[in-house]
Amino acid sequence: MNKENIKQFIYSSDIWDYYDSEEQMLNEYTSYQEDFWGENWAKDFDLDTPEQIRNAMITNNLSDNECFWSDFYQQIPDTNQILIKANCGRWDGRYNGGKVCENLKEAIDEIINFKGSYELKIYIDKESDTLEIELIHHDNTDYYTLYELTIEGVEYFNNEYDLTEEELHEKLLENEKYYNKISEYWL
Repeated sequence: MNKENIKQFIYSSDIWDYYDSEEQMLNEYTSYQEDFWGENWAKDFDLDTPEQIRNAMITNNLSDNECFWSDFYQQIPDTNQILIKANCGRWDGRYNGGKVCENLKEAIDEIINFKGSYELKIYIDKESDTLEIELIHHDNTDYYTLYELTIEGVEYFNNEYDLTEEELHEKLLENEKYYNKISEYWL
């Protein structure tokens, strides 16, 4: 499989990830502004050149990302409990971890609310058929893989008391009857 086709992009906080070229980005942005402000929007805002329009886009990047995020967040499906498997980058190295959350929205909230300023990418890894989250922050980059627990997985998680949390997460992922691929919600 071609390396470029391994990841199916779902969301990114980097507005440039939504476009194949700068020309496409400028055309779509101009069209959006015309729909919202009217045909003469660029002149009304004293934007006479593509450079000025591009600078306006950068200035409006935050509000556009909030719109993209809101659209994405509203489309997150209802799920069973989610196992988050994490590989986190810190100033002093990389660390593995994990957590079980009640559903996919809670899992995503847990990941993005943990850090301060960041760049966020959410995608399907087609090779492993998993939902992946990449979070770039001031120290390094964190990588998260999310798995939806099946009924059997939830029962195992709730009734296994002899294992550490790390051992329990490993056991859940060793047996495919304990988890579903979340990617099916977006494929």
